[in-house]
Amino acid sequence: MSVRISKNSYNGKYTPYLLALVFTLMILGIHLLPNMDSMLNENNTKISHVFLKSQIDYHKEIAPFARRPLTTLLIESTISSLSLRPGHAFILVNFFLLFVSGVLMYKLSSMLKATPIQALFNMAIYFSSFSVLFAFYPPVFSYDEPLQYCFILTALMAYVRQKWGLYILLFTLSLISRETSLLLLPALLLFAPGLTNAESGFSVKTIYKRYVLIIIPLMLYACYIALFISKNNQFEATQTELASRFGCFLENFESAKNTIESLTSIFLTLGPFMVLTLFPLKSRRTILKNAFVKSFLLTAAIN
Repeated sequence: MSVRISKNSYNGKYTPYLLALVFTLMILGIHLLPNMDSMLNENNTKISHVFLKSQIDYHKEIAPFARRPLTTLLIESTISSLSLRPGHAFILVNFFLLFVSGVLMYKLSSMLKATPIQALFNMAIYFSSFSVLFAFYPPVFSYDEPLQYCFILTALMAYVRQKWGLYILLFTLSLISRETSLLLLPALLLFAPGLTNAESGFSVKTIYKRYVLIIIPLMLYACYIALFISKNNQFEATQTELASRFGCFLENFESAKNTIESLTSIFLTLGPFMVLTLFPLKSRRTILKNAFVKSFLLTAAIN
């Protein structure tokens, strides 16, 4: 008895999920290597439950992190609902979110007219980037980033589709997850005229459609921060934090060792993307690709 398989019975629709799973498990394995201290296996323990529990508590108690409650809420909900230890819950939540973010990267790429191969390549580049591949090693020390990535990518998908209500919700959540999402706003404003298909000119209606809707999440986040600081009586802690931010920046360059580490991390984070962005043949660049290049360079400069 022979079994005939239709030509169209497999179209690769599960490939993005499989590739995202492979990369996620690979990154998990990298963080559990023996004699390599990551957040997950500090002091070469199998799973560093004590350290990870301290990180969860730290993100609830320290002012700059307490205002980013979403990841902590997910981890604590997982602990209570599945009766898991803190370390296991931390790993489950964050690596599941990394997996989801990879799939979302594929879907966003496809939405922007990438071929399936190009979309898979984009996903591979994303997972291979320094801050994702070594997310839970010092000095990266990721915590809220995987959730932030998911909200950013879904917000960008809503942005491309001009689903403004959904965009406002998702981008606001990305800001609450981690306020560094606001660094993307200038690039989104740069893209606005090309993606809204609004009428030409700068009428009040056009400006509202093109620009005001894009920055509404920033306004909502400002309201959230004001309410959070007021409700939790964190005025003094916030002032102290703001005063110390510049000092934290200077620490990156206070010695030759720190300077080398800082410059190396910047290169490892942005260098591969610079090469992939700037070296393709100029004749192959469309107007849309040029807009992507400009947006990338603008965001990199702001960073």
